Amino acid sequence: MAVEFALVMLMFVTLVMGAIDLSRWLYAIDAAQEAAREGARVAVVCNKDSAAVRQRMQPSMATIECTAPPLVDYLPSNACCAQESTCLPACTGVTVRLQSCTVPGIVPFLPTMRIPDVTTYLPRESMDSTNNARCS
Repeated sequence: MAVEFALVMLMFVTLVMGAIDLSRWLYAIDAAQEAAREGARVAVVCNKDSAAVRQRMQPSMATIECTAPPLVDYLPSNACCAQESTCLPACTGVTVRLQSCTVPGIVPFLPTMRIPDVTTYLPRESMDSTNNARCS
């Protein structure tokens, strides 16, 4: 009787831990999408290349391990200049991309789970940090 219980319990615990890992992976995907959305939102309302973009993405990325930093692209890339009134209006939007991210697993034979690359685009807004609480 004890042997059967041990075998069934081993399978049950493995199944429960797998379900927990799947839930953590889905949560990490949602957190990566939220971080990209927040980064794009800050990028379109703050100065170009503002440190606030990556800073505001960090709370959403607490459970995610990324080997590459978030990429912030101002489009079109050849027309956007930093802090210059003559070329800043030429920016049409911002793309924020998270790539090479994983979430550590708790099941011993599934050490890490890869998160799909996330890209978010938002059209240009003010791109000016003056008197903007979101940029601080």
